Amino acid sequence: MECDKVRRYISGYVAGVLEEGLKSAVAAHVERCEECGQIARVERLLTSPPAEPPSSARHIIALTLRDLEAGAEAAKKVWSDLNALQAATEEAPIIKIAHALIEQAIRGGAAALRLLPREDSVSVVYEVGAHEAELAVIPKYIEAPLIARFKKMAGLDIAPVRESCSGEIAVRMGRKDYRLLVRVSPAEFGEEVDVRIALE
Repeated sequence: MECDKVRRYISGYVAGVLEEGLKSAVAAHVERCEECGQIARVERLLTSPPAEPPSSARHIIALTLRDLEAGAEAAKKVWSDLNALQAATEEAPIIKIAHALIEQAIRGGAAALRLLPREDSVSVVYEVGAHEAELAVIPKYIEAPLIARFKKMAGLDIAPVRESCSGEIAVRMGRKDYRLLVRVSPAEFGEEVDVRIALE
C-alpha cells in the first residue's frame, strides 16, 4: 500500500476497527515506513490511555481542572507572591497534572514534552519523531504553578526566569530509568518549558 492510502486508515488501525486483511496491510506498511510509523505513534499518544493508571493525561487534566473550577476563585489568583507559588507547587492538583503529562509522554514514546504559553492559555505539545501533537490546552491560571512544579522537580529556582536555565528530573517507570532534561526559557507570553526524554 502507498503512504497516502495508508494514512487514511491510520486512525482506524490504531482504534482497532479495521477488518483483518486491511489491518494486516496497514500494520505491515507502518512497520517498514518510518514516516507512517511516526504518525501512528502520534495517534496512539493522543487517543490511547496508558495501561496504569487507567486514565489518560488528557482525562486526568480535565477532571483536575473541573475540580479546580469548582473551588474558590482564589485558585485563579495572579501568582506574584513566590511563597504562594511555592505552596501551589505542592498541591495535589498541580502535582497530578505534571505527573500525568510526564507519564503519558513516556508511555507514548514521545521524545519531548513542551509547555508553550499563549496569550490566554498554555498549549501542551508532545514531539514524536518529526511530528508534533497538541495533547491539551490548559487555562492560563494554571501556568505559573505548573511551570514552577517542573522547575522544582528539576532543581531550579521557581522564580520567573530572565534567561534560559536547565535542570534534570530522574524518573523510574516500570523497570526503566529515564532522564528528563528540562529547559525553561522566557517567552512572549510567559515561560516556555522544553522537556527532553532520554532512556538511561
